[in-house]
Amino acid sequence: MSIVKMIWSSLKKGTSFVAPYVLILRPLNLLIIALTAYLTWKAVIGSVLVNHSLSLHMDISTLTLLIASLVCIAAGGYVINDYFDREMDKVNKPAKQYMGSVIPLTAGIIMYALLTAAGLAFGLMAAMEVENYKISTVMLIFALALYFYSEQFKYLKFWGNFVVSLSTAFVVVIVWLFEFFAMVNEATMMLHREVGFIMNAFVLGYAAFAFLATLTREMVKDRQDVPGDLKAGVRSLAITMSEQGFKILTAALLLLNLLFLLVAMNFLFMLNLNLAGIFVNVLIVSLLYIGWLLFRCRTREDYGVVSLYLKGYMLAGVLSMQLLTISW
Repeated sequence: MSIVKMIWSSLKKGTSFVAPYVLILRPLNLLIIALTAYLTWKAVIGSVLVNHSLSLHMDISTLTLLIASLVCIAAGGYVINDYFDREMDKVNKPAKQYMGSVIPLTAGIIMYALLTAAGLAFGLMAAMEVENYKISTVMLIFALALYFYSEQFKYLKFWGNFVVSLSTAFVVVIVWLFEFFAMVNEATMMLHREVGFIMNAFVLGYAAFAFLATLTREMVKDRQDVPGDLKAGVRSLAITMSEQGFKILTAALLLLNLLFLLVAMNFLFMLNLNLAGIFVNVLIVSLLYIGWLLFRCRTREDYGVVSLYLKGYMLAGVLSMQLLTISW
């Protein structure tokens, strides 16, 4: 019995040692990134092509390399963000502040370097698979954007939120870019003008959804993190605006999300994608509820709840991609 206790105690110690290194990578967020990339390829691009008697040209091994690249670069971005945010996190989320306390700063830098290098290497391999190594430079731009967000942009009024939102939209667009170059390699592969229009509409539509939803959530998150950000000298809109002004700005962003959903719903019904169109109504109702919660916000905890609902709204939008396959 004592041996079992010793083994259990050792496992607990090992788990408690490893856990911070895993949690700092935001595994749930990385899973969402991987799922977004896969569904963009299979459910969005794939369903449009199949419905027009065409097929996907990027194979699953190339997609795996591309997803590995996105996930590794994003994970590196989370690590370097925590490296620069360690003083803010002591105030904003002391229970989850690992960098510089549980995780040595040197280990953090090494993790960032290894993850980013691996991400760039995977990106180059994926680009070589579609016979266009030059597009691997977009992965470098992605990595640099995440680094400079953590090091500089987040201290500015708007640009930090903009860069993060653009990076989220980038995940959708980059999958289509790689698939497009895989198509170009096929001499007989030609997209009809109508098919190309529908494809671009779906890809840019989901990218716009990702951008607007992320921008709204980042604003709300900034309001939740005001104490620590203020101490660190961050001058975001959430800090510089009054409570009323901030709520009006966030409500305007929610309205933009709503208008976008209405346009998307109309487009889906025009294509007779009725199931996907009906699901948009669920997103609209959830958005209205989030707006109601926003105007009831009084404390940091209230903004935390709104942030959580917005994350659910974003995830629901990603999962709606699968409905395109069913709706065609």
